[in-house]
Order: sequence, then structure tokens, then C-alpha cells
Amino acid sequence: MKEIIVSNVTLSTAMTLAFCDDIEISRSTGFIWSSDGQDFLITNWHCITGVNPLTGKSLSKTGARPNHLTMALATTQFGVKFALDLPLYDAEGEALWMVHPTAGEQVDVVAIPIQGEFRSTEETKRSLAKPFNELESKRHEAFVGDELMIVGFPRNLHIHGLPLFKRATFATEPNLYKDEPSFRHESSHRQVWVDCATRQGMSGSPVIHVKRSTILRPLGSPQEYDDLLDSYSFYGIYSGRVVDPDEDPRIDDQFAAQIGIVWPKPLIERIVKEGVRDRFRREDVFEKTIEGIPIAPRDIADRRDPGSSPG
Repeated sequence: MKEIIVSNVTLSTAMTLAFCDDIEISRSTGFIWSSDGQDFLITNWHCITGVNPLTGKSLSKTGARPNHLTMALATTQFGVKFALDLPLYDAEGEALWMVHPTAGEQVDVVAIPIQGEFRSTEETKRSLAKPFNELESKRHEAFVGDELMIVGFPRNLHIHGLPLFKRATFATEPNLYKDEPSFRHESSHRQVWVDCATRQGMSGSPVIHVKRSTILRPLGSPQEYDDLLDSYSFYGIYSGRVVDPDEDPRIDDQFAAQIGIVWPKPLIERIVKEGVRDRFRREDVFEKTIEGIPIAPRDIADRRDPGSSPG
């Protein structure tokens, strides 16, 4: 059989399916991250709550809320996925995921602990997915206009269950984001914007910074031309568009679809190391949504442990 070469980035990017009991609510993207022996699923807050973190409103017309996720992971058997099921709430209805220690869901990123060490059983060992922070990559300095790849499942599209790579560029300066105490509700200070035509299903996608380097061969060498060497580094996680025409049909789709939000890697690292367990309760928001009472972002965001320090 001919050897098949597939990128580790491809194999380590998973489609995530959100369920309310046995009913599928939505699909998005996620990936695994490892820290101090604990593995996490990294995805977006809005993907697992069904709530817009900026408005507090339901993303579903039915008001449905997920209570568990399934990750579809690539395996050693081509085209066959391993389904890893992750509960979102404990027996008391408390959220199991971790959020930013001070900004909460205003940083639209969560880390869901995977119970037990990943690939600890014979079944999970079949998975080819690896924690993204353990993939071999090269660190590059990032500049506005640099090329990126957003890896995910736009409109649930895939071939053999594997993700698509969507080309993007930095639309804002990638080194000016700040994760500071004063930015409690000003989430844009922590974001980097990218120019890319993205669609639903790509929330939670890993963002790869692609760098093209040139090696100059000396005259008289076997290759007297420049060799382009492509390498990559993990930059962050995509969470959606700055303005979403899918939520408001009055918005010009041609423009709105082009500007996306990326949360840089240090935010993920802070969440897995210093994050707090979210105090979001599925039934609380569900009841208020049914009654037609809107929930302000602060109502959700301030559900932190009283002892947590601002910032």
C-alpha cells in the first residue's frame, strides 16, 4: 500500500459536536492541549454554552443549551473517527470547563479537562491526534500582513473527516494585544483580527502562522536558485467574525465575512495554568431566555469566585 503523508496539524484538528442529551445542536472545531500531565479540549465559550458572550443572548432560535460534546478524532484506520465524549456539567449542574481567570467568557476561549490521560486506553491509542502544544513547529516573529492558515470545518465541510485549511492574513498588528487587569470588559484589547473568508463551523479552529524562508545557494552549487522552505508555528484560536451576517441578515455579507477574531496562544496558556472554573449555569440562562429577559454580558461574566482578584 502506498504511504500516505498527512500533516499532524490536520490529524490533530477535530470536529466537535454539541449535544443537548441526544439532540445535536451545533458543530464547530477544537483541538487538544496538554499542561502538567492534564489534557484539555480547547474551543470557544460560545460553542459550549450556546450563548453570545457579548450580548448574553442565545445563539439558537430554540434556546437549546448543550450538555455534552463529542470530539471526532482521526485514527490509524483511514477515514474512521474515534468519538471522545466530554460532559460539560457535573451532577449539580456546575460547569466543568475553565475560563480566563479575570476576563471570563469575554475571552471567548475555554479549556475542558479530559478525564484521565489522553490516549490512556487501547481504544484512544488508535487516535492520531496530538496536543497542539506538542507538535513540532518553529517560532516566528509575527508581522501585520503575514500569512496564516485557519484549520477547521466551514459549513461542516470535510473530506474523509479531515479539516480544511483556509488562508488568512493578519489584518491588525499581531504583537499589540494586551492581557492586562484594566481590560475586564474590553475584550478587543486581547484580540487580533485577521482577513479571511470564514464561515460557521470554524469557531474553535487552530490558527497557524506560516512563514516562508529563503535559502540562498552559492554560485556553482547543484542548485543555483532560491529554495523556499515553509514552516509554521501555532498562533492562536479563531472564534468568529467581528460582524456576523449569519446573526443579522441586514449586514453586508461581502464585507462582514472577511474580518475574523483570533485569540493569541498566551491566552490559552494562561487559561490552562491559571484559569478558573466557570460559574455559568446552563439552566439559569435557559430559564431567563425562555421568559424573554435579556442577560447583559456582566451578568454572566461576573460569576467568578468572590476571592478572584480583578485583572
